[in-house]
Formats: sequence, structure tokens, C-alpha cells
Amino acid sequence: MATTRQNLRRGLSDLMGDFIRDPDGAVPTCSSQGGASGVTAIDALLSYYEDDYFNDWYFVLPVGPTSGSTAYEVTRVADFTQSTGTLTLEPDASLQIDNGRTYELHRYNPASKHLALNAARLQSVDALWAPKVDETLVVDNIVTNWDFENWDATGGDSAVATSWTNIGSPQNNDEATRLVHGSYSIKIAASGATEGIEQNVLTINPTAVNIHEIENKTLHVRAWVWASVADAARVRVTYDGSTYDNSNYHSGSSEWEGPGQIFIDSTIDMPASGEELTISLEVTAGNTAYFDVITAWIDPIIRYALPTGIHRWPSVIKQQVDRNRPGINGDFAHLTRVNRPVSGQILRVEGKGVLTEVTAETGEMEVSDPETQLLYAEALDWLVDHDMGSASTDAQLLLERDKARWQRMALRMRSRGGIARIQRVQYPDGIWDIASSGETEYIMMKR
Repeated sequence: MATTRQNLRRGLSDLMGDFIRDPDGAVPTCSSQGGASGVTAIDALLSYYEDDYFNDWYFVLPVGPTSGSTAYEVTRVADFTQSTGTLTLEPDASLQIDNGRTYELHRYNPASKHLALNAARLQSVDALWAPKVDETLVVDNIVTNWDFENWDATGGDSAVATSWTNIGSPQNNDEATRLVHGSYSIKIAASGATEGIEQNVLTINPTAVNIHEIENKTLHVRAWVWASVADAARVRVTYDGSTYDNSNYHSGSSEWEGPGQIFIDSTIDMPASGEELTISLEVTAGNTAYFDVITAWIDPIIRYALPTGIHRWPSVIKQQVDRNRPGINGDFAHLTRVNRPVSGQILRVEGKGVLTEVTAETGEMEVSDPETQLLYAEALDWLVDHDMGSASTDAQLLLERDKARWQRMALRMRSRGGIARIQRVQYPDGIWDIASSGETEYIMMKR
């Protein structure tokens, strides 16, 4: 479940006693059309309150002033008239406010509440977190952007896959419907000549390959290719830019052909005058092919940067069971002393992710009742500190009292079953560990 920013703001405001509701508990709406140019808003139910009661309060239109608008707006109340329930706004709303339009009134700046909610997700990450699954690592892989999830430019026939460069002038597309793994593959159309893309893995990934250590070793390359014409696409390797080792061509079966058909096992023969180890994806003139999951390895790689989005420590690291099933239907098994890392296999890293920051009304944070109560307690703790600097001495004493109250509430929420989320950890069993270098965490493989 998840909760929108709008509902998080309202829940937080209810808890701190800073949200005006109708007598029946509903979110208030305007009882008649406001003044021209958005100068006033009118709600007859506000006649319960005295003149000037809402002066200087924040007036929020969650979906704008008219039925034709949807944008969040906030302004201030310059004056309130009890007899008519009229709120005079300054500055004016962007348009005349319709009858029946939903609005909110807050003593405290709603922008500060949004900041507090986003800060609270960081303060409570030990108890409230989003499950994160990452499949960006491949055992011993030296190819960057190996499954075409990253793009410098997209769309049209000139998409640019990060870390790859063109051979000739192919028409490239980021393909989201025909793929093997992740969200994209690359579609390459060769127009007037044999064309494609290439990557020099010595340049892209120099920490994974050392020029002094790879001569006469074996480079293993595996790929997934789709083509509807025989001999339209293949994978190649060169160490000098002129001599190539080649995979088989795709058979033209109009199916994905994988590592069992499209592969290279090449003895590395580096030229004396250069440093080139280039993998290229080639399409013959006039044909179109799709490529995905391009992996290559030489020697074991021990250290892997912890994937972005995993907080501090993985709960589970699994390994692809079958290289021929890399997609969502593929099986993964825990890394153990029996199931050791296998070169070219995709890793699935699972762990805690920080809850999503909400920056728009419809944006959602992965939290719902009763977990929101812990989030609100942490947010109110943050708001107290936020307001402390501008408060008088007497007000600071009251804020300190509130801070202690919200901290006690947060502690109580953490201790209750069903509030804090449980992280189920697979202990490494001596196969992997975590090491830190500054602020960067690394997965250390035991081989």
C-alpha cells in the first residue's frame, strides 16, 4: 500500500491539531463562488469561527481553484469575515474559485509539513522502508550498461545507449516491448552498410580488467539477439581494431537466441602498441536486430559496488539459476557455499530502500495506516526542531516539551507489533560480505 502526499499532509495536520474540517469530519469545500480574480473564497460553515480567526493562515487549493485546473496552489488569508464565511486572500488565487471547490486551512506552512514528511522517511528508515530488488549486477561482468537500461538520448531512430558508441550510422531505438531483461533492449537497423554499436571494455571498465594480467587468458562473451532474417546479426571481439573473433550469426528464427547460440570464447591477444578490447554488436546492411543482456568476463571480480537504492546492507543475495532464463520468469537461488558465484550469472540483490520522497500531490510514499502514525511522530519531531530557531524563549520550552512527546510516541510505535517492518536476512554463509570505503558500500565476493 502507499499514501499520497495530500493524504499524508492531512493525516499529519489532524494529529497536530492543525486541520480545519467540516462539522461532519469532511474536508471543507466552498459553499459558493468566490470573488473575481480569485480574491476571496467563501464557505458558510466557517461562520462557527470569529472574525479574523483565520487571519495569516495558509489557504491551500489541492487541485486548483476551478474544475478545469488540477495544480496545487497555496496562498495566505489576509482577512476573515464570520457573517459570510469569507476568506480574503493575499495574494489572490490564480483564478476565481468555484463553488464546491475543496480547500484546506493550516496555521503552519504546508511546505514545512511536506519537508517534515520527507525528512521523517529518513529518520525512520530502521523501521519503515520500501522493499528493494536490484538485478544490475552480473558475476564477473566487464560490460557496462549490459542490458541497455541507461540511455544518453532516447526516442526516434537516434537513441544513444550509455557507454556504447556507433559503428557507422545505424538507426538505434530504446526498445520497451521486445526484450529479455529489465525494461529495455536495443533495436539496431543497419541502412546502407554493416553497422552496429561497440564498447571498449578496457576504457569503460579499467578497474575490472588489467592490461598486464589478461594476455593469453580467455574472454567469454554471451549475448541475446533477436532477428527475423538469417545471418542478420552477430557479436564480435577485436583486440587490434582489424582482426575479429566472431559469434555465430542469428538463425533468423524470429525468436530470441541466447548464450547457447550467440557466444564467443576468445584467447586474448593484445597488440604490442595498443590497449583495445572491444565488443561489438553487428547488423548486416538492410537488416534489423535486437540485442539484450550482453555480458563478458575474464577473471573473477571480487568487489562490487552495492547497487543504488539498497540501504546499507543487503538482506539477500541470489544468483540466476539458468542463464537461458534471465527475465522475470527466471529462477534465482541464494548464494551459499554450495551455490557459489558463477561467471555471467545475474545477481538479485534484495534489501531495504528508503521510502520514496513525495514532491507532488499525487506522489505516493510506500506507507499506509497504521505505519503512518510512526511517520507522523517522526515528522512532528522534525517540525519542532525546524521551528525552534525562530521561537521565543517561552515558546522554545513548549516546543521542547512537544519534542519529548513526539519522541516518546515514535518509540512506542516502533515497539508495537505490526508497525515496524521486519527485514528477513539471509546470513552470508561466508560467500559474501559488505565492506565500506568512505560512504560507498561494496559487496565482497568470496571465491
